[in-house]
Amino acid sequence: MRKILSNTKVSAWIIALLISLNVITIAFIFFHLLPHPTDESKDSRGKYQRGFADFMIRELKLSDEQTARFDTMHSKHIEEKKWIMDDLHHIKSQLFELSFAAEPDTLLADSLLRVLANTTAVFERMNMKHLSDIRSICTPEQEQKLKKMAQRMFARNQDPSRNFKNRDSDCK
Repeated sequence: MRKILSNTKVSAWIIALLISLNVITIAFIFFHLLPHPTDESKDSRGKYQRGFADFMIRELKLSDEQTARFDTMHSKHIEEKKWIMDDLHHIKSQLFELSFAAEPDTLLADSLLRVLANTTAVFERMNMKHLSDIRSICTPEQEQKLKKMAQRMFARNQDPSRNFKNRDSDCK
């Protein structure tokens, strides 16, 4: 009986050790081995963000003082969310690769999906705060315009077909 109990304890320790090593390996992959965006992709993202900022300033007809405040808060927002956008890209890349594995690891997929959900929640909170910050510098008329713009952006992001409209398919 003692020999069986001893083997059970050893087995439990080995299982705990293997689980710990798997968690450490996954963390290492996420934080060290994943590819980082190239400078070119960061540059194009920066151009898009500047275009978005110019659009907001123009559409809301911000005053010079409001524009200065907007530029400061928008630049801060962009810097704060760069890391999270990179994380989202890496997580989705891992899920994509896992989808085409001969035998996908469902435990890893579940783990990645939980991380994706949590990271997306942080990303959306940051966007919500930024929108609230922009609203805080607006006049009541500008606030109404901002609300309409945000509703249009939200509706546009809810249309899954918008990325495929008027494009030739590479999957023919």
